[in-house]
Amino acid sequence: MELRHLVHAKSLADEGSFRVAAAKLGLTQPALTKSIQALEAEVGVRLFDRSRKGIAPTAAGAALLRRATGLLDGMADLQAELRAIRGGRLGKVRAGLGPVPAKLVLAPSMERFVRDGMGIEISTEIGSASDLALKVARGELDFLIASLAEDLPIEGIETTLVGTMPLALLARHDHPVLAEGLPGAEALDRFPILGGRIPVTSHRRIAAGGYRPLLACDDYDVIGRVALNSDALVVATPALTRMGWPYSELAPLPLPASWPDDRRVAQLYLATREGKTMSPAAAEVVAEFRRQLDVALI
Repeated sequence: MELRHLVHAKSLADEGSFRVAAAKLGLTQPALTKSIQALEAEVGVRLFDRSRKGIAPTAAGAALLRRATGLLDGMADLQAELRAIRGGRLGKVRAGLGPVPAKLVLAPSMERFVRDGMGIEISTEIGSASDLALKVARGELDFLIASLAEDLPIEGIETTLVGTMPLALLARHDHPVLAEGLPGAEALDRFPILGGRIPVTSHRRIAAGGYRPLLACDDYDVIGRVALNSDALVVATPALTRMGWPYSELAPLPLPASWPDDRRVAQLYLATREGKTMSPAAAEVVAEFRRQLDVALI
């Protein structure tokens, strides 16, 4: 039984006229007649009575139309859903974000999705890049945006550079380091350091620079509040100072000269599972996150 025959039968029942139904379907009247005859031949019963008063379904025709109407409505819903999925406006997305990228992109991105009526269900995990990269490799997350160590020993993921994040020391505006004009190296010696958790491989490369955080935490709201109410310094991007309280109350300082060049910036990568096609919804979320990163890091 061909779907087009059911469409033709429903239109004929709705209009009660071969001429009107054919016109609405964009068919000639003989073509519609032939289609209905083919359907009747297939089911083996007459589906429509023809009289001077018009066309009316028989009992068999009414039974077929009840089922056909539900089927056609379901097909219309399916087509609409597939169009939404294809356009990246519908679907479920599991996103991983490093703590700093999460601060930069998550709120403005979600505001846009809510404002535009997007039907995407987004669940996010914020945490250590190495932990979340493992989840991407296992298929538990659709993607990750984070600062990844170049030698991160995880197989099964593909990475794409999506941004470069300059780093600085952040201190409250009345911090002694600002009043005394201490150089970066002395500041690291005198005051506690706060920052996110980073891979062991990265720790090895920057240990000579003196980065040993007193508090290594994935919650940068906590880190910001501690820095605002203490003499601790935060290692993070100056872009955070434009993201509202508590970072709007912190001022950036240059990093110590002893830090190696490759640790003065953080390279942000998009990590996806190797060989897996990203859904249109996930691609739309990634595109929005990247737009917000570009805005934040200007």
